[in-house]
Amino acid sequence: MTTGEFVTPLASLFAPTGVYINSDPLSSRGPAAARAWLERDSLNPRSTARWTIVRHDVSADGRDGYSYGYLDVIRPNGDTLPGKYHAYWRRNASGSWQLLAFSRGRRVAGPIAQAAPEWLRDSAGPTRAATSDTLMVLREIMETERAFANDVGAGVQSAFMKYAAPDGAKMDRGPGYSFGRTAIGELFAGPAPGPGPFWTPEVGSAAASGDLGFTTGPVSARRPGEGPSPPPGAKYFTIWRRMPGGEWRYVID
Repeated sequence: MTTGEFVTPLASLFAPTGVYINSDPLSSRGPAAARAWLERDSLNPRSTARWTIVRHDVSADGRDGYSYGYLDVIRPNGDTLPGKYHAYWRRNASGSWQLLAFSRGRRVAGPIAQAAPEWLRDSAGPTRAATSDTLMVLREIMETERAFANDVGAGVQSAFMKYAAPDGAKMDRGPGYSFGRTAIGELFAGPAPGPGPFWTPEVGSAAASGDLGFTTGPVSARRPGEGPSPPPGAKYFTIWRRMPGGEWRYVID
């Protein structure tokens, strides 16, 4: 799907507490903050966008959802800036979908990859929680996130494979996504350049049905002077789904 000027429609999708995940503080929220970030690039208000959805799904109660895919920005002179996006959505009281969290990253130019039908999860359906206490559910997700970050210190490849859902995906170093645990593990094959990054969940939310949620927060180097350091203001954004056994695994990271 190709849009016209994309800043206004994209900014208008944000919930009052929705966050555009970038180098700004996570306290910067809502449509005005999203617009301000997008308008830092003076060409954006005169650019168009091309959206390609790779995957989307909703919670068991139909109130929360996520999507991810490609978002390429096309400049007035015709140049294209290839990108990818991740989004977490919630349906408001009037029935409209709004963004609770959104990120866009650059990608290498090249053919885009869709998930093969056999890769998609089975039809068992979402796994509801035994409680509707969303704060408790969010604590579960954040505890899983912290365990994930800690396990990366022991082994980056094994941690990213362990916490991936069977149908999980991760942005790769090329033009597209890597789908499934095996492909995600291949992204981290070979000697690690360092002990891996460390991240801490600061912001998140969970579906009232207790089967879907997200977290985001700052990313830093695990030990000073060891391995590449993340850029200032770096954030992570992970979308989680509850598995049939009750454990949380990421569907997109």
